[in-house]
Amino acid sequence: MGRDARFVVGAMLAGGIYAWLVFASTFHHPGAIGFNYNARGTAWMVFHAAARAWFDGDLGLIFDAGRLTARLNAVFADRLSSPLPFHPWLYPPSYLLLLLPFGLLPFG
Repeated sequence: MGRDARFVVGAMLAGGIYAWLVFASTFHHPGAIGFNYNARGTAWMVFHAAARAWFDGDLGLIFDAGRLTARLNAVFADRLSSPLPFHPWLYPPSYLLLLLPFGLLPFG
């Protein structure tokens, strides 16, 4: 393996280890290393809330970023270390079709 390849592999390993450390620290001390991700699964909260909105007959929720963020803060308040500032739905509506089966499951 050449010098450049070793550098790339080393950088990838260091980045991967850092990402896992940030993830692991989020369980007990969010933001202790790197960004404050507030809680595990904040991106998945948007997906789950959008799928639930479909089943609850409130599809307009995913197109109103303010209401969606308020719903996330209300439903997942026990999981968040602080309220989410802004979490809109940034995906095409067709992506929701892939997520609908997960809306039938509990979040955890």
